[in-house]
Order: sequence, then structure tokens, then C-alpha cells
Amino acid sequence: MDIHASSNSITEGSNVTIICNIRSNPVASRTFWLFQDEKILNSPNVLSEGANLFIQGIKRTDAGNYSCQASNIKGTSRAAIQVNVEYAPVCQDIEISAKHRIEHNKDVANVTCNLSSNPGNVTFYWMTRNSSSNHSWSTGRDSYTLLELDENLFEMFCWGENAIGLQKVFPKSKYDGIKEDTSIYDDNEATSRMNEIVPWSWSSTLARSSIMLTWRFMTLLKGTKICNEAKMAGQLKIWDLASSIL
Repeated sequence: MDIHASSNSITEGSNVTIICNIRSNPVASRTFWLFQDEKILNSPNVLSEGANLFIQGIKRTDAGNYSCQASNIKGTSRAAIQVNVEYAPVCQDIEISAKHRIEHNKDVANVTCNLSSNPGNVTFYWMTRNSSSNHSWSTGRDSYTLLELDENLFEMFCWGENAIGLQKVFPKSKYDGIKEDTSIYDDNEATSRMNEIVPWSWSSTLARSSIMLTWRFMTLLKGTKICNEAKMAGQLKIWDLASSIL
């Protein structure tokens, strides 16, 4: 027995038929399908009819190993196929690492646009927007470094395009501000709070992925400290400026 799909190129949203060619004597008395070694049950989008498996509107989560198992009084045999589902880029999140260049007294930020995409060869489109202007460009890289930032507030957008098409789903992450105490501390308190986790808030809507950055500084008697995003979404950490210099 062997197995093949109705198309060699499967795109998300298309209808797919997987066909199992069974040769046996006597004929197979029992045939069923498995996905990732789990038996497939009929659903509104998936229908198993003997040696044929129909998938309507296939999704990226449907990619994986499909197998057909047939048996008769002589024994059991199985054939398998790996189904690859291609789809346009989808935004996962945006990572931001902000630092301060003490020699220029300027902020820099490295922004990474994390996209899920198949195929993975993606052109990235970027745009920054502030109160006075918009700037957009494209690149083959998933990260970009913003140098010598003078703006106190701006928005940054990223989206992608691959051979399947332009990104169509744009979940938006908007930075709503830091809950912080900007008062002056004494030396002992400043030291104890240096690595304090400061919470922030997020909101999500269906729009292009964006994050709004607000540069916040805390003036302490021991010097200026910069608030720098930790990688875990939803948190900020107060870093010692000396460890944040590029």
C-alpha cells in the first residue's frame, strides 16, 4: 500500500484529499486513519471515508504525520505521509531591548519582530511613527536597532511577506505605560530596589502589530537608572546603568 495527497503544495485554507492505495487479497476488511498516531474521528472539517481522507479548509495546526492502516485476515499494514501546510506570516510578538549609551547620553533599542511563517524566507516591513513624521522600510532581517533616540514617545510596526503572501492577521500589542515610583530614594533604598520587577500593562486588538515605547528614567542619589524591558512580557526591570552600557 502507498499514500499520497491531492496536491504537492498545500496552502492554509485549501481543501485537501489524502488517498491511500490499498492492494490486498482478500480485500481489506477494516481501514482507518491516524494523525500523529492518534485515530482520526470525523468532524465538520475532517471526513474519513475508507481509503480517502478529506480535510476542508486545512490549518497550519493540521500539518504533521498522517497514516492509513488497513487489515484483512492475513494481517495489518500501514502507510504514512508527512503533510506540510504553507501559510503567510503571522505575528507572534515583538521583543524590545533598550539600553543607554552613556558616552552620547542617548537611548538605543534593539527590536526583534517574531513571526511564524511557512516557508520561512520572509521580507520584513518596518515603520516608525511619532508626533512629527512616519518612516518605513523593508529588510530581510527580523531585527532592527534604533540609535540615538530623541523622541520620548513613538510607535513601531512590523509585518512580513513570504511566497504565500502578505501578513493578513495583525494582532496588536500596545504599550500602555509603566507603573513606577519616580520619587528620590536614599542610597540604601536605591540599592535594594535596583533589580525590582515593575509591572506594566498590555492591550490587544486586531490591528498591525505595534508597540508603543516610553522612555522612563528614575533619578536616584547614586545616579540615573534606566527602565529596561525584561524578555518576559508584562514585566519591566530596573537595571543598574553600569550593566546596561553598550
